[in-house]
Amino acid sequence: MNLAAIHHEATQEYCFCMEPGKFLFRLQTGKNDLYSVTLHTRDKYLPLRIKDTRRSTPMKWVASDGLRDYYEAELEFQVVCLRYCFELKDHAGHRVYFSNCGFTDSIPEDIERLFDCPQTLREEECFRVPSWAANKVIYQIFPSRFAAHTAVEESVWYQAPIGSKADLGGSLRGVISHLDYIRDLGVDVIYLTPIFQSNSTHKYDTIDYYTIDPSFGTVDDLKELVDRAHEMGLRVILDGVFNHTSRDFFAFKDILDNQAESVYKDWYYVDQFPLCLTPGSHNYKCFGYFAGMPKVNLRCPAAAAYFTDVALYWLRKAGVDGWRLDVADEISHDFWRNFRKAVKAEFPEALIVGEIWHHAPDFLQGDQWDSVMNYPFYRKRPHLLEIWDSCEAIPTAQPIHCCGIWSEATIQLGCFTCAGRTSNGKSWRLHYSFCCPVCQ
Repeated sequence: MNLAAIHHEATQEYCFCMEPGKFLFRLQTGKNDLYSVTLHTRDKYLPLRIKDTRRSTPMKWVASDGLRDYYEAELEFQVVCLRYCFELKDHAGHRVYFSNCGFTDSIPEDIERLFDCPQTLREEECFRVPSWAANKVIYQIFPSRFAAHTAVEESVWYQAPIGSKADLGGSLRGVISHLDYIRDLGVDVIYLTPIFQSNSTHKYDTIDYYTIDPSFGTVDDLKELVDRAHEMGLRVILDGVFNHTSRDFFAFKDILDNQAESVYKDWYYVDQFPLCLTPGSHNYKCFGYFAGMPKVNLRCPAAAAYFTDVALYWLRKAGVDGWRLDVADEISHDFWRNFRKAVKAEFPEALIVGEIWHHAPDFLQGDQWDSVMNYPFYRKRPHLLEIWDSCEAIPTAQPIHCCGIWSEATIQLGCFTCAGRTSNGKSWRLHYSFCCPVCQ
């Protein structure tokens, strides 16, 4: 038995509340190493002489990666605090017990040596996300290149190769005119990349967060898009770029004009004055060293309040359903905690999704984001498609953890979607999710 591969912590990642009175326990082991895993539990405060609260629950294998297997068990109970350990049996029949004190040959008699699950604390930490967002397919749209509402020359629209700065004339009205098409793809939620005023095609260097970029349309166009999408049962979320701005954003321009005397000097990370804008020699923090995207200091109360108000404004003004937050893992936890409190206080069903490229348990404690962009799964997609392309039919298998199920024609994993046909003519459709505790 590979004891070094066995891992569990009495934290939300491995022991968490699914709903009041219902909990999930997770254990990590070496791949193909164990024959069975059993979860042993008992009440912390009731002595066995008063009541025997001991309980044994078989754990189910739920997923594997290249090195590890994952086992889970769901339990319902009502106690003040639960204590627990794991019984591990390998294929040769060897048996050990794993608890807070490590590995033993039997269940520790000293209850203080077991793992601890305080029920009320875990229930108060219960991860609550908008009910409408579960198992939804989200379709990402880059507005300038999705669809135009006016005629565009074919030589422009179908240019190849296409440069990073090419603007194809797409607009919000172009999206509106394709809502039937989007719905027929099986999409549930539309995610628009930045739509606010900017001089770039991508709009991630925002000049004015309260103005729709004129090339995309107007506030009324956005409201119509959201209203019509809602009528069709679709949701709409926007891209919030609060980590950095354009150099033409009013606060940064004021610093350029007034230097150290600017009332906005604390809105950014300025190393020294006067400001130097020369790329490579600039003396202020930026996104990815791009001098044109100065990084916002969201520890500054005024800056934090401004960007939180931006999020609330568009939830109120246009009725959008939430935010996807750009470069969210480079912004402080304190900001996101306050951001969530402000948004959820007024819009409890608004979806908050952070962009992050790695494991994100510190952001997913229920006090910051609802979910994350699941890039690790996205990167596995080409390999999956290679496998399916070589199959005579779409494979079937048992359920793979919380992120969904395989079926004969569809894998439903909850977020983005793509579709096509294999080399033998079989149709396939792949949905992939923002977040999966195992896939990450």
